[in-house]
Amino acid sequence: MKKLTLFTLLLILAAFAFADTFTIGDGTSATSTNPFYGSYNYGWSKTIYTQAEMAGAGMTAATGITGIGFHVGNTPVAYEMTNQSVYVRHTTATLYETADNTYPDPTQFTLVWTGNATYNGGGWHYISFTTPFAWNGTENIEFLYEYRDGDNPTGYPTFRYTSTTPDYRTVYKGSDTEFPATLTGTRTYSRANIQIITPTTTAPTPAILVSPADAATLVSPLTTMNWMPGTIWPAGYRLFLGTDNPPTNL
Repeated sequence: MKKLTLFTLLLILAAFAFADTFTIGDGTSATSTNPFYGSYNYGWSKTIYTQAEMAGAGMTAATGITGIGFHVGNTPVAYEMTNQSVYVRHTTATLYETADNTYPDPTQFTLVWTGNATYNGGGWHYISFTTPFAWNGTENIEFLYEYRDGDNPTGYPTFRYTSTTPDYRTVYKGSDTEFPATLTGTRTYSRANIQIITPTTTAPTPAILVSPADAATLVSPLTTMNWMPGTIWPAGYRLFLGTDNPPTNL
């Protein structure tokens, strides 16, 4: 089990190794209602993030969204929430009016991820999309979160949020008996802080030489060459060897 957890963590790290992160919200209080309302067996929530908010976070041009992160405010222990889904769409709405507190039609969204998520400890937890969402750079975006776990043991995660007063930008609904697609949700100002993940636009930094040392002499022709990536990892390296400078032998 520990090996599986570590392997999963490495996959998540690899998925975001070549990514930019944009944070919206800096509140430190926590809510259990969104994005995933763990105190119920089933539920949904929907949230709006405006183009102005995304621009304020540094998203100034159209880009693909490849994942999201939420800041867990408590310290759950290996808590697994199963059968979750994340949908995204463009929207012209900036807030939810009273009539907007119903479950939306998911076919009007792009399904970007479905699966299980394990929350272990506090801090940022990430979901890597299986289908990136192409944000057009000019419109607001709306997320729809669903969970059909069917169980709600104690220890579920809470999520740090920031108030969006005076605009309602989150609606949520939970149920213990069935997925509440026909039930009216509750509007709230408490919207979970989010990190939006996009492909990086920053060039990789140069490699850091480990061995052999620069300008070393009497090095064995069978030596192993070692180097480390810089602060931003590249997708790979090209190695040139030769006496001319710059070398021409790839």
